[in-house]
Amino acid sequence: MTTPAPAYQGEPGAWLGRLLRYGVPALVMLVAGWLSWFWHYAHVPAAPDQQEEIVVTIPPATDFHAIRKILAEAGAIHHGSHFTLLARIMGVTQRLKAGDYRLLPGQTPLLILRQIERGEVVRWPVTIPEGFTLAQIATLLADKGMARADRFLARASDQALIHELGLEVKDLEGYIFPDTFNLTRGMDEDDVIRMMVGRQKAVLSELYSLPTEGSRGFADLPVIERQGVSLTPHEVLTLASIVERETSQPEERVQVAAVFLNRLRQGMRLQADPTVIYGLPDFSGNLKKDDLRCPTPYNTYVIPGLPLGPIACPGRQAIEAIVLPPDQLRKKFPNLDWAALDQYLFFVSQNDRTHYFSKTLDEHNIAVQRYLKQKEEAAAAGKP
Repeated sequence: MTTPAPAYQGEPGAWLGRLLRYGVPALVMLVAGWLSWFWHYAHVPAAPDQQEEIVVTIPPATDFHAIRKILAEAGAIHHGSHFTLLARIMGVTQRLKAGDYRLLPGQTPLLILRQIERGEVVRWPVTIPEGFTLAQIATLLADKGMARADRFLARASDQALIHELGLEVKDLEGYIFPDTFNLTRGMDEDDVIRMMVGRQKAVLSELYSLPTEGSRGFADLPVIERQGVSLTPHEVLTLASIVERETSQPEERVQVAAVFLNRLRQGMRLQADPTVIYGLPDFSGNLKKDDLRCPTPYNTYVIPGLPLGPIACPGRQAIEAIVLPPDQLRKKFPNLDWAALDQYLFFVSQNDRTHYFSKTLDEHNIAVQRYLKQKEEAAAAGKP
């Protein structure tokens, strides 16, 4: 009779038993430890030594590895490989958005990735000054890094976009309201234009006493009559832009508007220097007599009535000087000579940023000579 051999310790069954007994718990502990460490990495500050906020710029079409490099070089994260692994686990490597991001001290890798995934970008306040032209606005936006000047100007004259905005004009000169706008770097030029024109639409609706909610547009604005002159919304903005370029004094805006309305009512040419300058392709900075005779759609020394369109973006006060009813303007400017407003036909600079208003040509010519003499005497004395 043969005796069975004893079990050999190296047989597969024994090793499997030991693996199940010791290996699996060890593996579980290892995985648990790794997960604990990784949870800790995701939820502790990404850059413990960061003391101040950091603003980073992620250009459009930047891939994840370039984004990680930008963050690391700015000191917003450490351990780039860990950051990559976290992004992959979260599934966001292809969903990070371009823009400027403000990263605060103490932010965790998880919060940073969520912020960039959601596109929670910095909005920068950009102020459009009153009286700026489209060309000046385009340059300002380009200088601030908010738009390409050439593309902004091209889109501001694109008929498809203009029609979308409810307008029938050659370009958007005068239809951008001068205000402070919160913009994001890399914002599409069309969206910038929609925002700025939308503000103009809202302001006009308010001044015309129309509800601003709903889909009301420029077509809803009525023709108004001021000092015996009927004005469409386009003509209101055109006249307001001339007023804006003629004076910066609130009370004088009402007086200048009255002069031009009186001239329009009487069939006189406006003879406004700013309109001539706007129509000159290469203005030297010194308006000459030949310029006043140059025939352009904006030369109000040559053409009757208003020019083709606005010559700048008028501010609220310039628009109010034309749109608000007389009783509202009287409340705002009670010290004006209201009895004389419908008689003024001329004005001339008093060399101190204010103007002298006249009812007759003779009175105007006397004022011109008086203030011209003062200017010449001041120049001779070396005064500014």
